[in-house]
Amino acid sequence: DFTDEGVVVYLNHLQFKAPLNVYDATSTPFRGKITVDNTAYAGSPTGCAINAAKVCLHHKTTRGLDNILVCGETSFDGSYNLPIVIGSVINSVNITYHDHEFIASRDNGKNYDQGILIEEGKRYDDNDFVDMTKARLFVDVVGGKC
Repeated sequence: DFTDEGVVVYLNHLQFKAPLNVYDATSTPFRGKITVDNTAYAGSPTGCAINAAKVCLHHKTTRGLDNILVCGETSFDGSYNLPIVIGSVINSVNITYHDHEFIASRDNGKNYDQGILIEEGKRYDDNDFVDMTKARLFVDVVGGKC
């Protein structure tokens, strides 16, 4: 119930002598795009999109352990939108797609290693990455008359 003084929350089956933990899960969007490096063209100035890449935001604990905060997948246009809890600190962005190698795009000037504190009222867009994986492809062309 809402009152002039605030919100009244009714609790049922409250156990005494047991801790009550309350967590704030208020989140904000963390957005970006995953593309193939050096594939920009008139129809896509950022390059060819990577669909269905797994994107995970990581946090380092005080003991130095890597902890996954949230994961999601890129859409058909390579974009991703992850809900990150306000107050979290992001220390790395891990992208998984068929053993490919990803780095931050030229326009992504964020230093994830130092940690990015997620604060209320701020925007976390343009967390873009590019696929640096290269492969050598050989094509044989055969011609002539039959």
